[in-house]
Order: sequence, then structure tokens, then C-alpha cells
Amino acid sequence: MLPVLALLVPAGVLLLVRGVRLYRYELGEHSLSVKLFGKFELVSIRFEDVLEAKVARWWEVTSAGWSPLLLKDRYALEMVVIKRKDGLYRNVVVTPDNPREFVALITVRKKALERVDARRVDTS
Repeated sequence: MLPVLALLVPAGVLLLVRGVRLYRYELGEHSLSVKLFGKFELVSIRFEDVLEAKVARWWEVTSAGWSPLLLKDRYALEMVVIKRKDGLYRNVVVTPDNPREFVALITVRKKALERVDARRVDTS
């Protein structure tokens, strides 16, 4: 048992360091999808359900006092915290490659959907 663990632990560390990703974050037109190994959808968050998306440092997340859904697959100094209107987990933490760009894309797509909804209300 010990020799197997002696091989698995360094292999796991190597996978983390080399960049093998557990989760893939996909931004669609209407939602953010988190997929396990890029194939199995774990969470889908509609942009209309997002209250806020912001970049946070790791110590802000760990010392916040709330229990987020951690969908992070690497060690990162900056993470993205997504606050949702409802759901089992109101705060979801992800670690995309470029957190600031990721937040900007979520914000742009959320605002675009809000403009489309406002136009629908105006024409009704």
C-alpha cells in the first residue's frame, strides 16, 4: 500500500504543477458552465442569476466566513467569486486562467442580456 501511495502523491503533484485541469469553464451566450474534465457538466449558472462577479485574492475567500462552492482546480492567488441570486450555494469560486478577463466577459454578457430583456419589455 505504501509504495502505491509513494507513486500516486508525486504523480498528483506533477499533474497539478503541469497544468492538467480538472474543470473547464465555458462562457456561453446565456450562462457559465463548469464541466468536469471538459465533458460532464457539474454546474450551469445563468447570467441573469448572477448578482456579482469579482476577482478576489485567496485570503479574502478563505477568511470571508461563508461557505462557497469551490470549483477550483489549481492554486491561484486570484480567483473569481460569483454571487448568485439563489441556489444551494450562493457563492461559487472558480480559477480561470485570466480572472480579470473572465469577470469582464461575464459582466458584458450579463449587461447584453439585460438590454435584450429591456427591449422585450418596451415592445410588449
